[in-house]
Amino acid sequence: MCVGTIACGLEDDVQREALRAHYAAEGWVIVRGVVKAELINELQAATDSLQEEAAGIVESTRKKGVFFEVQSASGRARLSTLATSCDTT
Repeated sequence: MCVGTIACGLEDDVQREALRAHYAAEGWVIVRGVVKAELINELQAATDSLQEEAAGIVESTRKKGVFFEVQSASGRARLSTLATSCDTT
């Protein structure tokens, strides 16, 4: 029987039930081999690129088809952003 982060297949009913039980108890489970490593690497690279692109944004904007909504100091939309509200220049 395998649960949690231990690599296991889903071909066995006992393994499936162990995974279900672990998910019910912990709220997460890892099933290795569902997605190929190449796709995971591509998704990580895309996420890193998006994070890098967003790092300098100080007001809500759309770039390359993605809408970036900047969080304000108060948490309300359309107010000064954290970056600009701290700007003393």
